[in-house]
Amino acid sequence: MKIAIVRLSALGDIVQSMIVIQFIKKNFPIAEIDWFVEEKFAKVLELNNDIHKTYKVNLSKKNILGFFLEIYRLKRKYKKLDEYDLTVDLQGLIKSAIVSKIIPSKKIFGFDKHSCREGLAAYLYSSSYYVDYDHNVIKRYIELTAWSLNISSSTFDIYDKKKIIQENDADISKPRYGLFVIGASFSSKQYSIENFAIVAKSLNIDIIVLWGSQSEKELAENLSLSSKNITVSEKLNLIELVKLINDACFVLGGDTGPTHIAWAQNIPSVTLFGSTPAYRNCFETNNNLALSSESFVNIYKINKSDFSINDIKPETVVSAINRILI
Repeated sequence: MKIAIVRLSALGDIVQSMIVIQFIKKNFPIAEIDWFVEEKFAKVLELNNDIHKTYKVNLSKKNILGFFLEIYRLKRKYKKLDEYDLTVDLQGLIKSAIVSKIIPSKKIFGFDKHSCREGLAAYLYSSSYYVDYDHNVIKRYIELTAWSLNISSSTFDIYDKKKIIQENDADISKPRYGLFVIGASFSSKQYSIENFAIVAKSLNIDIIVLWGSQSEKELAENLSLSSKNITVSEKLNLIELVKLINDACFVLGGDTGPTHIAWAQNIPSVTLFGSTPAYRNCFETNNNLALSSESFVNIYKINKSDFSINDIKPETVVSAINRILI
């Protein structure tokens, strides 16, 4: 069986959605699974040994003309591909639905118009599936995939998941450390440097601070001045990032890629939520905890001016970290 998965972006969403590979392989061990993704995120998919091929697209930040020129280029390229038995669009955007439509496939599956972020996408699928948009994203991915392949799934299977990225196993010979993730896609998903500093001072463990941009590096360097147990990471590529996470004893940060990678790799983590919904964007386990402010979140219109993440008290964060380190 040949299966195409479409999930173009972003890093955290891709990592979370990769769990469907395990469910497919459990039921169809010899299935050939290819993944269609934005080029800048392709490396993380290439670290999953169960993905046969990764196909890269360049649709992000394109103007209308650039978008359709890229689609035209992809359509010509995809004509040369062997036909897939089915394509599953896990993203539910118009652009991901268009990519799904031009992949040669017997059937295209996706969320229905009431379940998509962009309802028009559903009209490009052969069959569409209803699951509440408010539902936990990881369960949404699994339910759509299970329905598309006519297989069963259980929440218990999520708790029993294997590492999603098989490469770069932890190096137990190295000193153990915790990771702080200070950045995110927008500022209201970031815990304050002041709060991070209080947490660091309360922990008897070395801390490495991750950063992804120059402004985040400057924040990380300021944070490192607050406590002797804090150091700043080097600039990392995706492979190096996964390696660092695999070797960590815990990861702390907001609703962003590295904390989701920790969850995917079964590394203990505490993810902090304020302007985004914990119940939807995180699947808690004994080792992966979510702490959330009491702010109301409208999932259809995220309030990027909501900085209530900083209402989460540092002592609550420290308590959560100590719990996952036991």
